[in-house]
Amino acid sequence: AGLDRPAVIGHSMGGLSALLLAQQQPGLVGRVMTVDSLLFYSAMFGPSATAESARPFADQAAGMILGADEASFRTQQEATARTLSRTPSEQARIVAWSMATDRRAMASAMKDVMTTDARPGMAAMTTPVTALYAADANGGPPPAMADGMWGREYAALPGVTLIRVDGSRHFIMADQPERFAELVDAFLAE
Repeated sequence: AGLDRPAVIGHSMGGLSALLLAQQQPGLVGRVMTVDSLLFYSAMFGPSATAESARPFADQAAGMILGADEASFRTQQEATARTLSRTPSEQARIVAWSMATDRRAMASAMKDVMTTDARPGMAAMTTPVTALYAADANGGPPPAMADGMWGREYAALPGVTLIRVDGSRHFIMADQPERFAELVDAFLAE
């Protein structure tokens, strides 16, 4: 199934985009692998979160990005980087990317991802999805919490394969590169 159509692998916003593409144009996508991508980012705020209820938080997040002076923005990004990766060199790279980016584009993308909910279209999806997700008992989402959220958020997606990657935060590819490469290779070999 889907061998004549490309496989799509996406991390974070790219994963959300891949899921939306598979929902809206299923004939274009053979299968999808998401890397620590929820169907609705703001589900992290709780199971009752909606795009509308997330809008004030999205506006606040965008405001913090746009309103911070250079030093405060760097401090914010350093704190954020520590939640995204266990790997110091990756944390430094995340901060460098953040500092080099256009903050207006970053704020707009953050608002969009926080208020885009792909869950309503997932029950009708026919594209096979493999969803990798991170768990890290030392500073990231603990395994039981990660299992609960990912199981809940992907429950209505027919045939989804959920794979937890332990000892990792959001940047699985940096925190567990060998395991990540193994999972990508297996996905592409399907």
